[in-house]
Amino acid sequence: MPSLEALAASLPSDRFVVVAVSLDGGDGRQVKSFVKQHNLRHLTVVLDPNHEFGALTSEAKPEPTMPVYAYPTTYVLDKRGLVTGFLVGPTTWDSPLARSFIDYFINLK
Repeated sequence: MPSLEALAASLPSDRFVVVAVSLDGGDGRQVKSFVKQHNLRHLTVVLDPNHEFGALTSEAKPEPTMPVYAYPTTYVLDKRGLVTGFLVGPTTWDSPLARSFIDYFINLK
């Protein structure tokens, strides 16, 4: 999460927004505590305890918008909300390689 926060801080907010979706159940206190503890100010964190946006299994009802193949799964969406790419598994988001991955999508026409 700290490297994702660093990526979010380095991107032009008018061209790219980083949103972390928590699939944790409950009232979100643990997630909010984590965000505060790690001082995540540039990263938007939303809660999806009912797995409406994403789910690890296809048994979620209703079927989630985006399947989650493993934790974490990262999706890149365009301005219309269409998936233009995804990455399964962890990565170091503040690395040059990750930045080039993101820059590819920022520069798509």
